[in-house]
Amino acid sequence: AMLDWEDLALGRCPGPARPDPACLYIGDIGDNAGRRTFVTLYVVREPDPATAGDTTAATEPARSLRIRYADGPHDAEALVVDVAGTVGIITKGRGGPILRYEVRTGAFGRDLVTVQPVDTLAIAAPLALGRWVTGAAIAPSGTLAVVRTYTDLYLYAVEGGRWTREPVRCHLGLVEPQGEGVDFLDEPTRTFVLTSERGFAAEGVITTVRCAPL
Repeated sequence: AMLDWEDLALGRCPGPARPDPACLYIGDIGDNAGRRTFVTLYVVREPDPATAGDTTAATEPARSLRIRYADGPHDAEALVVDVAGTVGIITKGRGGPILRYEVRTGAFGRDLVTVQPVDTLAIAAPLALGRWVTGAAIAPSGTLAVVRTYTDLYLYAVEGGRWTREPVRCHLGLVEPQGEGVDFLDEPTRTFVLTSERGFAAEGVITTVRCAPL
């Protein structure tokens, strides 16, 4: 059963390359109470909007993979897929450091995989609501990653699957009532598109911002 979908990413499909390698990865990774024994990733071939027209079309059947964290349950809202098809999950930072986990593309042939943290992200300890991680993305070039909180963007250079230790911080302020998503709109100019839950506002918003490093 689907419990708490939190993020969506587009990347190459798992397994051997196909003529159209684009798949959608859906992260059922939310765990506010920190009690889930496993979370679930779903992957489905990206539908072609041209075949649906103005109607709702069914996707191909989705594949699923259960993920268990070796160090116990974590709440997470950020999901990325790099150019090699490796899935990254970044914890929200409730009551501890912000950790990054990786799920290799070959794992999708299994039912359950246990993952270890591969990195601790250099984002200040989440002592306030503004420092919780709520979304992330990797640029089309694969050389830059962005992690967002409610109030800031953190940019990491990516090389050979490794992320730089010290990110560039770009302050957002309170441009959204409850910012939850981020993606690259234009990589060369560091322009991003943000999405928000409704929060206490009348409706959610979509915002574009250009990174202004601090």
